[in-house]
Amino acid sequence: MVKNALKVAIFSCLIFLFSSCTQSPTYKREKAGNIFADICKKEFRLDVKAWMIGDTLWVYIPLPRLMDKNNQFYKENSQHMNHIFMVLRRMVLSIDNPPKFYSFLFSDVKEKGADLFYIGYVPDLIKIDFNAISLGQWYERSAFSYSLNPKALGDADGLHFSRTDITMGDLLSFLVRQSLEARFSPIELREYFTIKSTDSYFYDGKLGIIFDIEKVKDWPVSNKSTPPSPFDETKNIIRKFIKMYDFKEVTEIEINDIANKRQRYYSLPALMDNIE
Repeated sequence: MVKNALKVAIFSCLIFLFSSCTQSPTYKREKAGNIFADICKKEFRLDVKAWMIGDTLWVYIPLPRLMDKNNQFYKENSQHMNHIFMVLRRMVLSIDNPPKFYSFLFSDVKEKGADLFYIGYVPDLIKIDFNAISLGQWYERSAFSYSLNPKALGDADGLHFSRTDITMGDLLSFLVRQSLEARFSPIELREYFTIKSTDSYFYDGKLGIIFDIEKVKDWPVSNKSTPPSPFDETKNIIRKFIKMYDFKEVTEIEINDIANKRQRYYSLPALMDNIE
């Protein structure tokens, strides 16, 4: 699994990363993109492109190859990820006005064309440093997306994707969708549910989760536990992340369960208080 491989790589680099010493403030926010790219080039011989877009640091890492045939990271890519996080942490601790979010795009630009997006919240990195959250909790708060993309082939400058200022609403929409997929992905549930599609959005205060998770087999009578409901699990996941980040800028939540033809709209208080 791509996400399992990514988890191992990230955990390894963070264990090393957060045992290193901190740096004194030295960087200006307006030059963060150029400085990030310069450090990667000079210290690690890694060619990247970096931009500050609002409160988001975007970093593009073009690589000759990304995953092997077993969907495992090539060893050198785990090292590259380690170096990227080292530079990120240095900048976060040494910049006069740190960004709130970061988005890394690792792209296979030579072998088959593929993109791996990695998006996170900068204060969560600081919380790890102060042992306020565990690595497992940090991983749960990080959004990943891997897909084949022929447009990545030959792109050394990051021209095949758009860059926007990520908001907390955007991050929550990614995390809810990702957690819903993870909830119905374990081997013990695959016999009973099939994930056909998931989607999410955040726009103008409205958070939406649309999914098609079909029940393909009845829950066995011998299993005394209650079968999970995609709709109810989605509600629980949304509540969890809203509480986690104390995010109150949501005016409306849409949950659209395509397989069961169930669509509901909630205000934030109604969802948090479980009012139908």
